[in-house]
Amino acid sequence: GALSCAILTANNLRDLANDLAVGKRTLPTRLGDGRTRVLFVVLLALPSICVVLLGWLSSWWMLSGLFGYVFLITPIRVVRSGAQGMALVQVLKRVGYGQLSMSFCLLAGALMVS
Repeated sequence: GALSCAILTANNLRDLANDLAVGKRTLPTRLGDGRTRVLFVVLLALPSICVVLLGWLSSWWMLSGLFGYVFLITPIRVVRSGAQGMALVQVLKRVGYGQLSMSFCLLAGALMVS
C-alpha cells in the first residue's frame, strides 16, 4: 500500500505548481514541496522495513522481496534532488516497476517457505 501511495504522491508532487495556482487542495499542497518529498521517501522506506520484519519473523526467504528495491533507488535520488514537472514521470514508472518486482519477489519468498 505504501508504494501505491508513493506513486500517487509523486504524481501530486509533479502537479504541485498547477494545483497551488488553481487552489486545488491535495496533501502535497497542504504539506508543501519539502515535506512532500520527505513523505515520498518515507513511503518508499516502509515496505523495505516491513520485508525485513517479515524475514525476521518468518523465514529469510521473505528477504527476497528486497530485490525489488533496486528500482526504488533512482526515484529517491530524483525526488531528493528537487526534480519538478515532467522529470517526475520517470519516477512514477520506476516506482511502479519497484512495486511489481517487490511483490513478485515477496511472493516467490513466501512460496519457498511453504
